[in-house]
Amino acid sequence: MIKMPPVDFDTILMAGGTDEVTPTISLKNGFTRNSTNFEVGVNGGYTRVAGDERFDGQTQPSSSDNVSQIVSIASYVNVPTVGQTITGSISGTTAVISLINGLKLNVTKIAVDDFVAGDIISVGATTIGTIDDISAGPDSAEEFAKMRNATADIYRADINAVPGSGSVLGLVGLSGVLYAWKNNVADTVCDIYKSSAAGWVQVPLYKSVTFTVGDVTTPSDGDTLTQGGVTATIKRVMLQSGEFSGSNATGILIIDAVAGGNFSAGAATIDTTTLTLSGAETQLTIAKGGRYEFTVGNFFGRLTTIRSYGCDGVNNAFEFDGDIYAPINTTAIPTHIIKHRDYLFVSEGATFIKSVAGEPYNFTIAEGASEDATSDVITGFLVAPGDTTNSTLIVYNRSDYGILYGKTSADFNFVQYNIGTGAVPYTVQNMVDAMAFDDRGVGTMKATLAYGNFVQDTITSHILPYINNHVGQATASIINRRKSQYRLFFNNGDALFCTIVNGKSEGNMAINMPHVAACSWEGKLPSGEDVSYIGCTDGCVYQLDKGTSWDGEQIEYQLTMNYSSAGSHRVLKRYRKAAVETTTATQSFIELSVGYALGYSSAEYEQPVYSSYTAALGGTFWDTFTWDEFFFDSQGTSPIEVRMSGTAENAALAFYGSSDYVEPFTVNSATIHFTPRRVMR
Repeated sequence: MIKMPPVDFDTILMAGGTDEVTPTISLKNGFTRNSTNFEVGVNGGYTRVAGDERFDGQTQPSSSDNVSQIVSIASYVNVPTVGQTITGSISGTTAVISLINGLKLNVTKIAVDDFVAGDIISVGATTIGTIDDISAGPDSAEEFAKMRNATADIYRADINAVPGSGSVLGLVGLSGVLYAWKNNVADTVCDIYKSSAAGWVQVPLYKSVTFTVGDVTTPSDGDTLTQGGVTATIKRVMLQSGEFSGSNATGILIIDAVAGGNFSAGAATIDTTTLTLSGAETQLTIAKGGRYEFTVGNFFGRLTTIRSYGCDGVNNAFEFDGDIYAPINTTAIPTHIIKHRDYLFVSEGATFIKSVAGEPYNFTIAEGASEDATSDVITGFLVAPGDTTNSTLIVYNRSDYGILYGKTSADFNFVQYNIGTGAVPYTVQNMVDAMAFDDRGVGTMKATLAYGNFVQDTITSHILPYINNHVGQATASIINRRKSQYRLFFNNGDALFCTIVNGKSEGNMAINMPHVAACSWEGKLPSGEDVSYIGCTDGCVYQLDKGTSWDGEQIEYQLTMNYSSAGSHRVLKRYRKAAVETTTATQSFIELSVGYALGYSSAEYEQPVYSSYTAALGGTFWDTFTWDEFFFDSQGTSPIEVRMSGTAENAALAFYGSSDYVEPFTVNSATIHFTPRRVMR
């Protein structure tokens, strides 16, 4: 009897992310050669990214509050279309059609109550048919996924871009409300909008009046300013120098509800405080353009004084609390800003300036403010650990950086490090380690146990071709803390998701989106939910990690694995099948095609001939793969049995899909079944 060689197994654990440069034999199993719209999971595997959806504060498209119902029609008198509003003759309710599947209608935005059997439904005066069944449900997980997505599309149409023209220029979140900066429709000034249940609502700007001398008693926000018969409500007292107790206070008052005429130069009172106004009040306006950056902090120690501080390179720095926009005269037009310890820091060109301690409006040098020069144009600030009791301030330049050591003005010490590594503007983030992007890639700075010392590392050396193709294109960055990711956005819709767990890089993967991020904001809602937003060049704001699509457009996703030889790269193998393990968080529908290629896709081997999948995708040897397509319902963990045939020294798997209704899923591992043959000659 002829003894057949035993079947052997090559298990590939999906880990490491994308590697474009390491030679095939040297590269560990589990790396991808290229990928699109997968991310390295914080718990392992490669996860198809969640989508995004436009945001303005209204009910979100993917919200579980968006109720829908399936009704079955006996027969159509007139065939309806998606988006039409139908009315029931008995129930009296109305709803919007989101999906038509034969004689079944999925409807949403249901008013009053559900439809009932026997309802004659109509669109206006046009009869559609009679409902014969209201108990019908989706026939499969796939139909349920499509129904859910169709419902989202109906709500998506209600959500609008930020009013105005051009790109969103800046985003900041305060107390669960998102605020957006954008040029007005006439493109003459910049406006502020806030998210609300009614969509974007413009935030009005108040008026300001300056005073040169104030004395005795410190006035408060909410007091009344009086000059003769003219009065106004004080919204914000901004002390810029001196002290009221010293009778030498000067500053700005932000005021509202001016009555009785206009103020003028001369004496005025606030309760028992006397001060001298410099002139008439002025309506605040914001010059158009700019690129906004924000820091959120609390200089005054009360829950009501958590405020944002911003700059844009065009206007003065400012304080904003969701209601009051208050310009700060820093003696410069800053481009970057941060709160560090009890000081507000801003940059202009190669110089950074700090405020007086505890006084974010006061940049008077004689009272404790200071100015320091660096080696080049400053591109960002980042607060980083120093030791167990101290934090440091990293000041980034384009090709180097410096560190401000110390706790107060008395012991601050700025040290410049000219090492040739810096940061591109708006790419600096803090994930315990400092993260930044420059021409060499994404770099980290880890604090060491020795006070003030840092160790540098570049985490994108495995994808240098990708980095080189995106030099000069970075526009924004953000942190996803739940997924432990640093995310970098480029001006062509590309993004790079870098997963870092416990200070160790777990891999980087490429993302491609149909909209271009111009700014970003990451924060936490009062409920504790982490949220991330990008403001885009199309004028819309999108919430990341929401829904199953790119705001209604399909997500195209693919993985191309490295060729694996099961540890014997010169031994031919007869390939039989592969078992691919996938998981989903919600036991939802997965749509995926699995393919493979043999022997470096060499023409010397007879590549298997099954149904071939062709697509205009980039990446090495993509259209030489043979595809075995799978569209299936997943129940938690579900191995996919992939047919394989042919003989070669190695094999590479690939995965592909494109959908607007498939939820994220994870490809965890693949086990290739093969029979060893002879050594290659």
